[in-house]
Amino acid sequence: IGMYATHTWKSNPDGYGDGGCFLFRLTPNAECFRFKPTFSSFGAEEGDDEKKVTRLQDVGQLMISSESFISMGVGEGGASGLRLNEDLTRGSTSKSMGFDNDELVGPGIEVFDVGLVEVYRFIRDVDNKPVDGDVDPWKGVFE
Repeated sequence: IGMYATHTWKSNPDGYGDGGCFLFRLTPNAECFRFKPTFSSFGAEEGDDEKKVTRLQDVGQLMISSESFISMGVGEGGASGLRLNEDLTRGSTSKSMGFDNDELVGPGIEVFDVGLVEVYRFIRDVDNKPVDGDVDPWKGVFE
């Protein structure tokens, strides 16, 4: 299971990110859950998946994080599509409004132990620079 974040994770409980964020699972049936905004509320045409999410209530359905967790997708009662605790050892998953995902681990399994975390940063072949800019995502993390 996993999530694709369009922005570098930072402490921001109000939400951030854009419509390129998505949740996914590989087993038992591989599936990608893309953010599905109400297009009329953004003035975008349906199919314009890269349209920036600008309203606070919609951004809050994407990436939310603090010093104690990172999460993507907002569900009922404060649940998340996928949420990991501060040391990435425990996670939870539930149906989220913006992604309309199923529980990512399996039916009826909402809380789980994390066995492995993989983090990737995409680098452009042309100039060998990160696609998310030259900002150092680790600056200040270990100070």
